[in-house]
Amino acid sequence: MKKNRGFSLVELIIAVGIMAVLAAAIAPSLIRYINKAKKADDIVAAETVGTAFQAASIDDEDVRAYVDRQRYWAEKENRIRIVCYFDSPSNNTKYQATVQIPDIDADLSKVGIDKDNLLDKLDSYLTQTIVPMRFSAFQYLDQYVVAIDKDGNIYVFFTTGIAHSFAILGPDDDGMYYGSNGYGGKCYEVWPAQSEQYMEMSVPTDAQTKASGS
Repeated sequence: MKKNRGFSLVELIIAVGIMAVLAAAIAPSLIRYINKAKKADDIVAAETVGTAFQAASIDDEDVRAYVDRQRYWAEKENRIRIVCYFDSPSNNTKYQATVQIPDIDADLSKVGIDKDNLLDKLDSYLTQTIVPMRFSAFQYLDQYVVAIDKDGNIYVFFTTGIAHSFAILGPDDDGMYYGSNGYGGKCYEVWPAQSEQYMEMSVPTDAQTKASGS
């Protein structure tokens, strides 16, 4: 009876080499597939946020007044106005996303809108819809931005670096949007349509930041 001698060292090295070549060939396709699935989940998340905001602007008188005021400025400036923004929650903590609005307190007071009351109402409508981005990276893609144009259309963008000082989104030479003070990340439309630049990104760190000069 022939004794089973197992694999020789040379055979093992060849087998490992073959597996390494196969892994190198398959890995890029696998990563693209995974990131495509992550984007699909994030697009659904953006749609949920966008439709929740639309519902709030219809159902709640204070939110409707705020949206009308932002639409007024969008038409006056012929720019897209930020109506609210929030960081993507972390998968690893119990961090709860907090809805923020631009620092336009004086304008809100002028039309009788109480900022704290408005934020409470936006929180009640939106926080339960906010889920962590899956196709994301800190300081590249880690924020949701809800915006409105002069026709009252609502958009959801993904970006980074938006803060209270941002009120409008300005178009860049390539048609992308960025914060009003020229810093922060480029804003990628995710809902209701998806920008070509967003769909072409292979990894989240492909997202461009205005501050870096890219």
